[in-house]
Amino acid sequence: SKENGDYCGIRHSLKPWNDREIIKETKSEWNEFKNKWDEGEEKYNFERLSVFVGDNESEINFGWYSATENEAKIRIGKKEDMSDATTFKGTSEPQSEYGLSKLKLLGTRYYTNRVTISGLERNSVYYYQRKLNGQWEKAIQFKTFDDKNFKFIFVGDPQIGGSHGRLSKSNHFSRVTSKEEGNRNDAFNWNRVISSSFDLTKSPSVLLSAGDQADEMSDFSSQEYLDQIVNTESQYSAFLYPELMKKIVTATSVGNHESTICSFGRHFNVPNPLTDSTVTKKYDGWYPGYNYFFKYNNVLVVVFETNYNKDEDYQRTIKNAIHKYPNTDWRLALFHHDIFGNGATHSQSDALPKREVLLKLFSNYKFDLVINGHDHVYTTSKFVSYDSTDPKNYKISEIETDKTNKDPKGTFFITANCSTGAKYLDFIEDTPDYVHNFTQTFTPTFGVIDFSEKNRKVQLSVTTYEVETHKIVDGPYRFEKKVGSNLNKVIIISHY
Repeated sequence: SKENGDYCGIRHSLKPWNDREIIKETKSEWNEFKNKWDEGEEKYNFERLSVFVGDNESEINFGWYSATENEAKIRIGKKEDMSDATTFKGTSEPQSEYGLSKLKLLGTRYYTNRVTISGLERNSVYYYQRKLNGQWEKAIQFKTFDDKNFKFIFVGDPQIGGSHGRLSKSNHFSRVTSKEEGNRNDAFNWNRVISSSFDLTKSPSVLLSAGDQADEMSDFSSQEYLDQIVNTESQYSAFLYPELMKKIVTATSVGNHESTICSFGRHFNVPNPLTDSTVTKKYDGWYPGYNYFFKYNNVLVVVFETNYNKDEDYQRTIKNAIHKYPNTDWRLALFHHDIFGNGATHSQSDALPKREVLLKLFSNYKFDLVINGHDHVYTTSKFVSYDSTDPKNYKISEIETDKTNKDPKGTFFITANCSTGAKYLDFIEDTPDYVHNFTQTFTPTFGVIDFSEKNRKVQLSVTTYEVETHKIVDGPYRFEKKVGSNLNKVIIISHY
């Protein structure tokens, strides 16, 4: 893969990566960012705001760290001077970590703050403020949109910090990049992913990330455990760095790189969490992140933690979601492991044991779309359904690109590539029969899900784009069905 006639970088003499140092078009912006990041206030800003999905489109769940233990507050109104603002209060608690009852980051004790605001109306402009360490911050504008025509952005594996340990042409391949250089490189690239996706979509409503927001994998037994936690937090600081992420609600899943400490759960205030799952019971309340779900207009999204949870946890989460929101036209699932992917690293190994139970649930509960990551390659499936009579426990139906697939029979799976370009990986040699399309562009990418409704029919369209050019990588995939087609079509599973 080349940029300006030069290779982007090399790892193990083979793998290209998105080395911002050698890209001429953004050199000035990159140099300015490097200086700003290296001063320390940015890379060690652990108090960034997470603007997360609420239970439904009328709510927002906020989460943040603070260096002081004050009452958590967010206020919101329709006037920029905040004269009509309503104040919402939440919780604040001291932070701990597995093996560290009193966690400190670079010598500072932080507190986890969570606030839920409600009452948002469609097609409106709001302004909100966070009270951080006793001071109200500058007001942020937040827009809501139409419930019949709206867009989601989705990404795979931002994996901030994943470009550390790489050889680069910028230093004549004389040394590998450090962890701090990897964080900085991917922070810049992640900001470009968000800016590019907003430039294309203009008014997105939700950002979905399929896990591995951060790259560091902490090890409790390591002498570097606390340093690893600090590096993880610097990577989360980079993930939350883009200013545009304060203008959209985000939903994230827990990746394997985030599964060993609690940073995910501290940053993201998830709605409808399964707080008594197998993992929380086993580890006495310790958790990397929860299964959860939310509704957005006519879409139900169920998000799974697929590192530790068991079959019963997935079943309970979906049942809870369908029971609360039985009438949505679309049902989506978001989780990290690509159970119908084509990647050589994971799809046929650690992702495989999760396939049968999850596919059975998706087929019985009529899920339309599943978004995964994990393998750092791009793959789309055919329509896949559970079939106990088949030796592989699934059956497939063909799907067509750039045509309308009416009343689809089965679930469509997308494995999103590494959105920042921090790591690109390979495909398996023998393409599985469930694969419709796959590609490795060695470029940063993002996807767009466009929802619409007309004449009592709902449409969903999925397209994946390159970040730097907006060139279509794959799609569009269009699905259409009648409004209310999910009603009374669920087979309740009592046990496995």
